[in-house]
Amino acid sequence: MAKRVYAIAMRYAQALYELAKEQKSLDKWQEDLQDLSSLTEDASVAEFLSNPKIASARKHKVLAKLSNIDPLMLNLVDMLVATRRLGIMRAVSGEYNRLLNEARGVEDAIVTTAKPSSEADIEIIRQQLSKITGKKINVVTATDPGLIAGLKARIGDKLIDGSVSRRLVLLQNEISQGRI
Repeated sequence: MAKRVYAIAMRYAQALYELAKEQKSLDKWQEDLQDLSSLTEDASVAEFLSNPKIASARKHKVLAKLSNIDPLMLNLVDMLVATRRLGIMRAVSGEYNRLLNEARGVEDAIVTTAKPSSEADIEIIRQQLSKITGKKINVVTATDPGLIAGLKARIGDKLIDGSVSRRLVLLQNEISQGRI
């Protein structure tokens, strides 16, 4: 089921990306998708849009008044509502971002540290990860006190684990195997 949803979201995102590229509106559509994604995740908005008793034209008008979103993007919402696929909006937005980042040579890195990092530290991490990958890096931060110190960085399907907790696990394995 998840693969099917992903495949559907990917098709929508690809079509949107090509259309936005054609109209030279890649960044605007990225913002619109993020706004729509947030908007449609609101329970009351999702309920309103999914209500079959409310005419599609009215839903379209309400969305148009709630946001400054491109009319073609509103057509996407109309289509998702009509096909009962409004729930994939977040996946469409995520896939669009991935396509845009791929085209620009940018990769997302989820960097987890034991404590919140300063902007200066994040910039150093970004530069180091950029050197490792050879790509521009967009850093998304998270905290996990269980790391004790150090960091974990996930870039695509790669994980760089420089945490103290990981080193302690490795040390424990060495001791239990009698190597130390």
